[in-house]
Amino acid sequence: MDLTTRAGEWEVLLTAPADVGDFGLHQDADVAAAAFRRQFARAFAGTPVAEHGAAAEAQFRQARELLVGRPVLWSGFLMLMTPAAAGTPVEGVVDGEAGDSPEELARLRALAEVPAVFVIQLSVQVGRLAPHVPGAPMSQAASLARALRGRYGQEAGVHQVRYGTVDGVATVRTVEHEVAGTGTFAADSPPVEHLLAEVSLLFPAEEALVTVTAAATHGAALQDAVLLAGSIAGGVRLRAAGGSGEEPAERDASSEVPVAVPVAVPVAPSPEAAAPTRLGALLPWGGWAPAGRTLLGRAPRGSADHVLTLDDESVSRTHVALDVTDGAVAATDLGSTNGTVVRRRDGELERLVPGVRAELGEGDELNLGAFVIQVAGR
Repeated sequence: MDLTTRAGEWEVLLTAPADVGDFGLHQDADVAAAAFRRQFARAFAGTPVAEHGAAAEAQFRQARELLVGRPVLWSGFLMLMTPAAAGTPVEGVVDGEAGDSPEELARLRALAEVPAVFVIQLSVQVGRLAPHVPGAPMSQAASLARALRGRYGQEAGVHQVRYGTVDGVATVRTVEHEVAGTGTFAADSPPVEHLLAEVSLLFPAEEALVTVTAAATHGAALQDAVLLAGSIAGGVRLRAAGGSGEEPAERDASSEVPVAVPVAVPVAPSPEAAAPTRLGALLPWGGWAPAGRTLLGRAPRGSADHVLTLDDESVSRTHVALDVTDGAVAATDLGSTNGTVVRRRDGELERLVPGVRAELGEGDELNLGAFVIQVAGR
């Protein structure tokens, strides 16, 4: 199944397995759930797993709710069932890998013996790739891998990968979502835990980073999630929209699935809209930098309102000061070893002079080591 869509300045071609469904984020939740029920009935008709339809739909709705409002380029899902749910004997199905311990084999067999259906949540996002500093001691992929290890901890599996000519970084980790009282979740809902298989693909010529994520709620589906993320990542092609980048491969248009892309609709300006834009600094992991002066680095020290630790060797101990005051953003390099680079909105790169405050505008990006901070209107 081939899907072509455009995200801002990029055009992306995705190739997904034919049995992957669409979350229907552009539709009403009940309409999307009805489509899920039809697909479930087709996939599992006549099998013992049919009795798990209600539980599977609940998983579908929860997974979809977690994607609503996120800047997702495409989202889909795949349904899997355990051998026990399909009525298949576990013996001969779960053999494990070479070198698996008896304890690991016992764990895998226990998972296979649980009669259940799992919904693997799939999503693809695209964002700007931090510019590569000439003469940097490591490649962009190695720098990204190191940053991810620092962000997610040493227990997260982080590996450099390559699909043809495209470099990437694959991670496997556990993430917990606090969902109580949000969306369709009840006020006493427990956190939702996901096992995440994620592949970040680097496209330096197009200055883009594509992230393919497969999320599973149960260990029995983790291996399938890893394979799915890698399979979709291997089929991603990207070019600058309207540019002279690599042309998407030939495809069968009859198999394409329409992808909803948000369209800006002009509205009459309100008195509030006429006011100057208040700027904020969007941090690499999401969320806004707090108001006041924030010091960023591996172990920031100094006089400031806040400190943020970036656990990565590409960042100095006290790397940069970020000032967010009265709806304006400024940055000052504090004598960092690797320096701080600003990518201006027009694409021009500017290396900050240590100790000299630099005002940042909407659309500018602050690059320190492997991290990118974006300046945007709030």
